[in-house]
Amino acid sequence: MNRKLLALATIMVIAAVLLTACGPKATPTPVPPTATPVPPTATPVPPTETPTPEKPCLIIGALYGGPITDAGYNQAMHDSVMEIKKNIPCVQIIEAENVPDEAGATTTMENMIAQGARMIIATAFNHQNPAYELSKKYPDVVFEHAGGWMMGPNFANFFGKPPDTWYLMGVAAGLMTKTNKLGFVAAFPLGWTLTFINAFTLGAQSVNPDVQTIVAFTFSWGDSAKEADATNSLINQGCDVITMHVDSPATVIGTAESRGVYSIGFQ
Repeated sequence: MNRKLLALATIMVIAAVLLTACGPKATPTPVPPTATPVPPTATPVPPTETPTPEKPCLIIGALYGGPITDAGYNQAMHDSVMEIKKNIPCVQIIEAENVPDEAGATTTMENMIAQGARMIIATAFNHQNPAYELSKKYPDVVFEHAGGWMMGPNFANFFGKPPDTWYLMGVAAGLMTKTNKLGFVAAFPLGWTLTFINAFTLGAQSVNPDVQTIVAFTFSWGDSAKEADATNSLINQGCDVITMHVDSPATVIGTAESRGVYSIGFQ
């Protein structure tokens, strides 16, 4: 209802009350007393309970594909979820880390719901399908997934807007490179990842038209051995600035530093 209609309705209610109170009084007709008093039938409404740690106002289940101490994606997600608890004290958080596959995600989310979770925050890419399927099984639970595309009555996706920042990181890389070769270690050739690579390259080319970006895919969000191999391979091809889109930047940054080339972290 818009504000005008709400105001009109309010005025009408007030007017009706005033007319009833101030209008001419009808002569009351005597009513004979009832032989048997009728007891009141209204049921007293118990007072609303104040949420406590033992009785939280909401239980949220959050699951992560990797460790929450990875100095990257999973830690960033964990820190964000902790902000909910910090700002809404009556919320209880149930967390599960190192849940990378779909089967494990399904079991983990079902366990969280069995513990009373009425909101699930699924953060890994592989969590999207199982979370979506469970949203149909549990219509009274709200599911939020990070970085996907599927939607439903009680299922949605959320993400930030990092491409602009990737463009700026590309500008920095384009100004720093001496070989005009930039290296990008990426997990999978997915929509977001390809967008980041393109934004990074366009930013670099805006200040250095001769620059090129060489991409190495690891096909894993968190495989340190593959990330180290990919980084070394890019450096061996002449890349002197390395960046990445994997869960944790630690291996890529450490490997680049050991080889004496610049790196740009992410997450």
